[in-house]
Amino acid sequence: IIKKATESYECSFVELIAEAPQPTTYFVSHWWGEPISDFVACLQQHVNDRAIGVQDDETGDFDGEGAFYWVCAYANNQWALSKDVTYDPRESSFQKAIDMARGGLTIIDREGVVFTRIWCSFE
Repeated sequence: IIKKATESYECSFVELIAEAPQPTTYFVSHWWGEPISDFVACLQQHVNDRAIGVQDDETGDFDGEGAFYWVCAYANNQWALSKDVTYDPRESSFQKAIDMARGGLTIIDREGVVFTRIWCSFE
């Protein structure tokens, strides 16, 4: 889906849809074997737990504090992965995003496979 959507521009999905730079607030570590519905549910739970973008009950206004989640498949340019996934992991887009992030979030799948993945362990 991501490659098809970005094919004509050969860019990352974020570059395709974002109107401005997306500073990393939270780095998301996971493996792509979990159901996407579980992935989204975990992110939503994080938003709820951290009260991100909470709406004021009296005014209906949002507090203005949003969050940008860095997720490799959406942030990395799938057409030029060698620029993002480097020989030295410390020079990768993953490390750069971790360094910029306020915090991290690990999506723990039902079987705990995330803990057996080398990239997830690095992150």
